[in-house]
Amino acid sequence: MPPLSEQVRKMMEEQERLAKLTNPARELTASLERIGRVSSLGLEPSKLSRLTSLRLQEQAKAIGSSGHLAGLSANEMNRLHGAIGAFDGFRRNPLYTDAARHLAEFKPNELYRGLHSDELRDLAASFRTNPLLADDLASFAVSNRLLRQMGEMNQPWINKDNPTRSIAGFAEMQNVGATLLSRPAYEDVVSDAVRHALGDWRGVTMPSIEKFVDPVFSNDFYTQHGIQTELTDFSTPAFEEGMELAGFRPLTDVDLNKPVDALEISFERNNKAHDRLQRIEYHMRRFIEGVLTKAHEGKWVKRGVPKTLSDRWKDKHAEDVNAGRKPRATLMDYAEFSDLWQIMEPGSNWPLFAGNFPNKEDAQISFRRLYIIRIQVAHSVLLNNTHALMLQVEGTLVMGAIRPDEDHDWLK
Repeated sequence: MPPLSEQVRKMMEEQERLAKLTNPARELTASLERIGRVSSLGLEPSKLSRLTSLRLQEQAKAIGSSGHLAGLSANEMNRLHGAIGAFDGFRRNPLYTDAARHLAEFKPNELYRGLHSDELRDLAASFRTNPLLADDLASFAVSNRLLRQMGEMNQPWINKDNPTRSIAGFAEMQNVGATLLSRPAYEDVVSDAVRHALGDWRGVTMPSIEKFVDPVFSNDFYTQHGIQTELTDFSTPAFEEGMELAGFRPLTDVDLNKPVDALEISFERNNKAHDRLQRIEYHMRRFIEGVLTKAHEGKWVKRGVPKTLSDRWKDKHAEDVNAGRKPRATLMDYAEFSDLWQIMEPGSNWPLFAGNFPNKEDAQISFRRLYIIRIQVAHSVLLNNTHALMLQVEGTLVMGAIRPDEDHDWLK
């Protein structure tokens, strides 16, 4: 028979599991996400039943209880925000008028607070008295920088129910930024830091890209494959401010020194993500075209591009000409994002690119993650903190690899 403490622990875990299943806030999130999946298939809101509308109304009313909201993690709260935002498209439908009104009245409980001055003092004291840090001036300098960054946060970022998790997540965020922005892309220490933060996808069999349009599927996939969830377990404004302090340019132009609307930041984040992906794609085309031209001169398309891709590009070029449209500058400009890795990957081509991408498998994972985000943006999926983190990290890696002599702020 297991010890009593083990029995109690299992009983508490089961109670927590049941509480999660019956929490109206989680039920509401699941309902809205189901509606979002139906709408993505082209089904009009009018085809959805009145019963669904009534269920939404009941769930929206039920989450007025602060206890239900307090039971949500920050990631779950962000997920609920995203589902509510996606619901906006249904608000003109008569079936959903009442449900939409209740959702509009929904005001989330304050889950976060700022870092108290006494907490900052205690952290500073613990750093000063840590014998490992005292013997390592570099680590001590890092700890001082971390304290300064914590003190500079304006948005509430400490989870009231789990402040230790928030502090650990913030510290890891700053460490990822410091590592990526101070070392060459795909260096071993950089790859180790990225795997620790985002998960190790080496050897993972990838599902079809279309499945990642479903935010529930993508979140579950990331969690199952090792992403450090404390890195993203912040409100959207606090996450963006923390990433800026870590050295990344935020995916918003909103003044984060003032109170902000998380949903509006989510909309702006998608627009910024589209802009960054465009820039990555543009620079990748130029980089690949330059490498192949250097190797094969005027025959780079024939010798360096798989025939299935070059034939498709030529067909698109011919369509532009036949339609009286101005053709794109070069055939490479007809390449899709997914084409880029297919050009680099073959054994005959890879030696040309290996100098910039010393670890082929890590490079492939970067392209996979960026392609996932590109598909989500194309389908108007509101990007959560996890997607934003992946875009910032993998975008920085790829751009650092193809423009190693440029400033890390590649958006200038």
